[in-house]
Parts: sequence; structure tokens; C-alpha cells
Amino acid sequence: MLTVASSGLILAGVAALQSGRLHYPNYWGGPVFAPLAIVIGVLGLILVIAKWRSFDQTGASISGKAARRRRRPIGERPPIETFDKPWNP
Repeated sequence: MLTVASSGLILAGVAALQSGRLHYPNYWGGPVFAPLAIVIGVLGLILVIAKWRSFDQTGASISGKAARRRRRPIGERPPIETFDKPWNP
């Protein structure tokens, strides 16, 4: 999605500059500075290229309390939840 959005910013900025304007209207009619849109689009593409390999990893390594919670068996409940409530089977 970031690639599509960045490409859209770059293309809209280049189209405005090709027609001799420094601004183009956005969806709501506000002016967008075309060179800034191009720079933001290029930064977005650089971010996609730099982070491409980390997109396929499923999760960051965690430590501390979060890691202990992940290692805890699913069936184990904390003592406060052992009381049978209608909403807690």
C-alpha cells in the first residue's frame, strides 16, 4: 500500500510540474505543494526498499513480561479468573 501511495504522490507532483504549476488540488480541494509531494513519495519508496526484507518476518523478538506470557500455556488462567462467572467459562 505504501508503494502505491508513494507512486501516486510522485505521479501527481510530476504531472503538476509538467503543466507549469507548483500546486495541485487534493481530494478536498486544498493546495498541495508538488515538489514536497514528490519528496515525500520518494521517501516512502525508500522506506519500502529499506524494509522489504523485514516485511516477511512474522514478529519481533520480545522479552520480559510479554515473553513470559507467550510461553505460558493457553489453558492456564491467573488466580483472579478461576472464580466461575457466567461470562468466563
